Amino acid sequence: AFERFVSKGLLATYAINWNEGNPHVHITVSTRTVWNGEISWDKSVSRSLVTPSGLRETRRIFAGFINKHQELAGLSDRVDHRSYADLGIDLIPTRHKGYEAHRLEKEGALSLIGAENAQISKENKQRIGEFPEIILQELTSKQATFTERDVVKLV
Repeated sequence: AFERFVSKGLLATYAINWNEGNPHVHITVSTRTVWNGEISWDKSVSRSLVTPSGLRETRRIFAGFINKHQELAGLSDRVDHRSYADLGIDLIPTRHKGYEAHRLEKEGALSLIGAENAQISKENKQRIGEFPEIILQELTSKQATFTERDVVKLV
C-alpha cells in the first residue's frame, strides 16, 4: 500500500480477511492527497490509479508483494494478477459476489450475480469437457503442484 498509494500522498487503510479458501485484503484509499498536513482538492493522482491500466499496475504490484512473502514463508502457492485472457486460458471469469449477494443466498434467495456466475460455471464446464487441457492451464497458473481436490473444484 505504501509504494502504490501512500508514497503518492494518498491515505490508505486496509483490513485483512483470513476466510478459509479465500484470504483477501480490502484497501480503502483517499481520493485526495495529503502533504504536510494539507489536503489537496486535486483528484488527478487518485484518478490515474483507477484507470484500467492503473488497476492492472496495482494488481501487478500486490501480486509481487504477496508472492515475495509466500516464498519467504516457504509456501509454493503464487498469485498471478493477469486475467484468464492474458494467460491464454479459455475460461470466462466469474464476477465477485460480494456481501449482499452472499447474504441473499444464505436466506435462500438467488442473487443476480449468483445466477450469472452459475451460468458462467456451466459454460466453463462445457469448455473444459471439450478441451480438458484448460484444467492444467488454470491450475498451473496459480500453483506448481495441485491435488485431485483442486481438479474436482474446477470441474
